[in-house]
Amino acid sequence: MGNQLKVLLLLFSAAFLAATAAGAWWFYSREFRPDWDNRQVLRDLAQNPPEAPDPGITRYREAMRLIEQEQRLVARDQLLDLVRHYQDSSRYQDAKRVIGEINADLLLSDLPGAHKADYIVRRGDSLLAIANRNQTTVDFIMRANNLVNASIHPGDRLVVAALEFEAVISLGHQTLTLLKDGRFFKEYPLQEIRLPDGVRVPFSTELREKTAWAGDSRVTFNQSGYQGADKWLQCGRHGLVLRSADEAAREDAMTVGAEMLLDRADVEELFVLLSVSTPVTVVD
Repeated sequence: MGNQLKVLLLLFSAAFLAATAAGAWWFYSREFRPDWDNRQVLRDLAQNPPEAPDPGITRYREAMRLIEQEQRLVARDQLLDLVRHYQDSSRYQDAKRVIGEINADLLLSDLPGAHKADYIVRRGDSLLAIANRNQTTVDFIMRANNLVNASIHPGDRLVVAALEFEAVISLGHQTLTLLKDGRFFKEYPLQEIRLPDGVRVPFSTELREKTAWAGDSRVTFNQSGYQGADKWLQCGRHGLVLRSADEAAREDAMTVGAEMLLDRADVEELFVLLSVSTPVTVVD
């Protein structure tokens, strides 16, 4: 009988301890565990924060829809708004690229537009005289009017445009940005930057000369070989030259002076758009 009582007491004690432990766990889970869980959640959020909303994506998609509907000017306004107000957007660089393409396409076409005018060729006119008279370039007149040579005739209708740009070269971003009337026009990536020792930035200069090279010979717009020639944009400080990276890669020796190397198509476009005396600024 005594042994049975001891067994009962042991069972009762075990049941009491189990109940106490269960109650303690319930109380802990109710009162303390949520706080620990919350702290863990906060730590997880600090280490892996959720992505912030990106309103630029909506504007970019709307602009792409407008481009598909041939509403490029309205699309450009949408993208300019994105660039001005949402510089942290994942579509920021894409927006700048598309803005530049739209701007260049509109300017280099024979369609009417802002800063563009019709010019009727007069007797005695030449492409160089027309370009100088209208603050534009021979290359622009030829490209915008789809001319394959310098031959023009009285009565011909030509599209001309005043090309008043400034160029800003950013070494840190490795870009050349064109500004027109102080506003973003187009951005070009620099493939390579070659600066001699001792060149300090920032510095300002201007475009002094535009040259075209067919092999080792200089050619002008009215000579054969001009269309496929290597184009150089030469500035007046530090011997700075803008030219094609493809061309530079074929050379064995380094050119003396500062160089900014770009894609060949970009150099061709800059050659069309930039006039001698265009301001050029180089920044960090």
